Amino acid sequence: MTATVTLAFNLFLRQRRRIAFWVLAAVCLGLTVLPFVFVLIQRTDALREEGMTAELAVSGCGQAAVFALLLAVGLCQGSVSQDLTRSTVHLVLARPVSRKQYMAGMFLGSVMTSVSLYASFGLACFLGMAAALREHLPEAMLSLIILSIPVILLTLLVTLLSAWMPGSVAGIIGYTSFVFGLLSGALERVASGLHPFWGTLIRGANLLSLRLDRVFGMAGAIIRGESASWWPMAWEVGYALVILVAGVMLFERRKV
Repeated sequence: MTATVTLAFNLFLRQRRRIAFWVLAAVCLGLTVLPFVFVLIQRTDALREEGMTAELAVSGCGQAAVFALLLAVGLCQGSVSQDLTRSTVHLVLARPVSRKQYMAGMFLGSVMTSVSLYASFGLACFLGMAAALREHLPEAMLSLIILSIPVILLTLLVTLLSAWMPGSVAGIIGYTSFVFGLLSGALERVASGLHPFWGTLIRGANLLSLRLDRVFGMAGAIIRGESASWWPMAWEVGYALVILVAGVMLFERRKV
């Protein structure tokens, strides 16, 4: 356990400059949109009359998660492949550290990296809503917590892929999974409208999809005060556990 945590912190510290850069970017982004927040405060009453405050809160939470997802893939795509390419993994495994401990540490370190990024974007979003949309703060907080699950899931997937292929390839697959996960529901509806065969094909592919669209839809429904099913989040958590267990078990058989 101690070795796993140590490896996780080493990976996190290895990415600290990139993390600091993107956290600073999040702060600068927040300062950039600050004038718009003041305008929004002045127009809050008008937005309430139009019923648009909930949609604005949904958009803010969704953007925080999307930014974190995009950056997490880029940061974590080389978490394992770099050690394999530079052969530093042999030094780590000679300490001695088991392969299970090593892979678990890489997973934990990648999650720490992506969650720290997401926390910075989520905090900027939350502070903006605290200034103008206070009536949605409890729901927004819950939605931001829920949207951290897709961030963790995609991070685990990219880290697993980086153990079996070059980091650039893992990143491409990660971004593809991200886009397909967001558009999987829309693609299924369009394909079903074109032909039942294509609808069935996309529906089958969606069984392996991350189905990010459902989790984002669930978070939006919570903010709007609508009834929301918790099955999408259960699917994401189960998917993440499968990736975690499979990654740790399979790396034990990998030649390094």
